[in-house]
Amino acid sequence: QGYPRLSRVITAKVDAGGKPVRGTRRVIDCDTLILSVGLIPENELARDMGIAMHPVTGGAQVDGALMTSIPGVFACGNALHVHDLVDFVSEEGERAGAGAAAFALGKAAAGTGVEIKAAGGIRYVSPGSLAPGQAATLSMRVAKPDHNRTVLVKVDGKIHAKKRMVRLSPAEMIRIPIQALGPEAMCVEVTLDE
Repeated sequence: QGYPRLSRVITAKVDAGGKPVRGTRRVIDCDTLILSVGLIPENELARDMGIAMHPVTGGAQVDGALMTSIPGVFACGNALHVHDLVDFVSEEGERAGAGAAAFALGKAAAGTGVEIKAAGGIRYVSPGSLAPGQAATLSMRVAKPDHNRTVLVKVDGKIHAKKRMVRLSPAEMIRIPIQALGPEAMCVEVTLDE
C-alpha cells in the first residue's frame, strides 16, 4: 500500500489454491519491497515454432553459434535460460547476431556438432553442442551449493578447460570460455572435480 511511495506491505499465508488463509494477515510498515521470484525463459514463440527445448532450463536448445534446432533461427538471453547478469545477455546477443550473420553468408560452422553433457554436480550447460573448429563460452549452473571446487571441461576424457570456484550457488551462472574443438572430438563433458 502507499501512493506515490510504498508505505506498507500486507502479507498472508495462502492455501493450495493461492487464496489467503484467514487469521494469517500481517501488516509490515516499510518504504521498500524486494521480490525474489523464480523465473522461466520466455519460450512461447520457440515452442510454437517447434524448436527443441532444453529439459532443464525450459529454453531453446542451441549449438555454439546459438542456432536452434531450426536452421537459421538463433536464440539468446532469456529465450535460452534465466540470466543473473544483463551483461551475459548482451554478450549472447552479440554471439547470436554473429552466428546469424555467418549463417546468412553461408559461413556457418560445418558439421552436426559434438554434444556437451552436464555431469557430476553440474545441473545444465549451454550451448548443448559445438561444431568442430568452434570456440565458445559455456554457461552453466550447479545442482546444489558447494565451495572450493573446480569446474572441469573434458574433451574425450582429457581436461580442455577449468575454472576454480571458491563458492558455487545454483542461483549464479558460471561461465567458462573454451578453445575450439578439434575435428576428432567425440565427447564433451562438464563436471566438478572429485
